[in-house]
Amino acid sequence: LLKTSVHNTTSNKGGAKYIVTPGASPDPVGSPDLAGGGYAKLLSIPTIFNHGGLTGAVDNYAILQGLLDTTGILNTEGGTFEFETQLIVGSQGFKCINPKGGLYYKGVSAQAIIADTNSNFLLQNTRCTWDNDGTDAQSFVSLNGSSNYHIDKNKFIGPESSSAYFAIRVIEDNGGSGTVGSTQGYINNNIFNVGQSAVLYQGGSSVEQNKHFCTHNIINNIAAGVTLAEMIKVDLNSNLVDVSHNIIDGTNASSCITVEEKCRNVVCAFNQNSNGTWGYRLIGGQALEPIDGVQVYGGYCHSQTGASIILGSWNPLAKLSIESIDLKSTGDGIDGQ
Repeated sequence: LLKTSVHNTTSNKGGAKYIVTPGASPDPVGSPDLAGGGYAKLLSIPTIFNHGGLTGAVDNYAILQGLLDTTGILNTEGGTFEFETQLIVGSQGFKCINPKGGLYYKGVSAQAIIADTNSNFLLQNTRCTWDNDGTDAQSFVSLNGSSNYHIDKNKFIGPESSSAYFAIRVIEDNGGSGTVGSTQGYINNNIFNVGQSAVLYQGGSSVEQNKHFCTHNIINNIAAGVTLAEMIKVDLNSNLVDVSHNIIDGTNASSCITVEEKCRNVVCAFNQNSNGTWGYRLIGGQALEPIDGVQVYGGYCHSQTGASIILGSWNPLAKLSIESIDLKSTGDGIDGQ
């Protein structure tokens, strides 16, 4: 057994435990070859530091992707690591728990991290920051046909840009054009400081998304000008979604919470919606597929410039419940269209 106090002499980080193993190392950076034969097999939890990662303006994409491919774990050990190419979550899954560390995406792909039909995704206690160098960095995380995902206690910081929208996209597989919907997941207790939108749920015309929780988040729109942002959007064939107990400052946004097109069984309870054009945008018709079984109750909608709650044209058989909400807006309290 070997022990080191420092593995990476450039960053002066990465103390770890190794066991001497015959043969050539499959990973000379994480498990270095030894003089005289054999290699030191890394025994401790792999960190980005002890695989050669560097903080600052350095592209760590190859290291991060390599760790996802071999271990599924991104351990920042308190550092913030930049990457400039989209990360793809593979069969090892994704696990990132970093109370003091973070990931910073400075690239041009539409999503920073993409997980397609993955059932092992955990992002917790991590600072997630991204730019949109290519004007189309649409999200930090895209879950495509994924299940059993947990995104909890993170801080998302996005640019003030009309092209950088939906920090988290929960859609169907193949980037929203497949046949498998995402299901059974949690987006809870996060802070979003974003220039556009925070969370999108969206199925397809024939595939349903179901069983999602989006609760107890703090969401701030940091855009200085008027945008088309819908801070939380439940859209197209989503079923059994709970969007409750969120605090949303939709300054300059079009809506704090939108439910739209062929959605059903959506609960919006005790949200605190402030500013923006609309508090709730519930569009059940207007040439769109109807929505049904929507419950909106508790909490408040304050300081909207349009209406606290705007309704589309509803199917007469659709069920909508709006109860016990404090409405204080410069526009209408409830605007039925």
